[in-house]
Amino acid sequence: LSSRPRNSRRALLDVDHRPISVDLWILCLTMISSDKAVRPANKRQFLIAVWGCLLASVVVLSLLPASFAPEQVVDDGLGHCLAYLVLAVIPMAALRRRGTALAAALSMIPLGILLEVLQIQIPGRAFEWKDAGSNSLGVMLGLVLGLPLRLRSTGPTEARSAGEPAKP
Repeated sequence: LSSRPRNSRRALLDVDHRPISVDLWILCLTMISSDKAVRPANKRQFLIAVWGCLLASVVVLSLLPASFAPEQVVDDGLGHCLAYLVLAVIPMAALRRRGTALAAALSMIPLGILLEVLQIQIPGRAFEWKDAGSNSLGVMLGLVLGLPLRLRSTGPTEARSAGEPAKP
């Protein structure tokens, strides 16, 4: 352990003592805010970039050996449910075409199951039906919560361009 005093700014810079999830968030924020990064032209592109970073975080954190996994802050089932809820809500709100948004959100269910199956090969990790169920429940809740966001974010012009009839 380091003998240096730990304040919030120094703790973020102290690589030996911060969880890998913080490293992933710093990397994502750096990629988004870098001068060489492609600036999002609108809110949808920004949300898709954030979704990609969150998706990468979930994959990496799911495949870490148990000895490297960060300490859990919330109940395991609740954490899985919330993570996959967010992974389903973002494409529902950000993607213009309803079919594409639905496919992207629903694809989180097989991803969650695949990651659980892959955990069989990782030291200290195991497949758990409870986690797969929590992931799927989170996706379903994300679809339900994402529909109103989607309806609010698509106007008549965007609805027609997505092949949907214009609302009166």
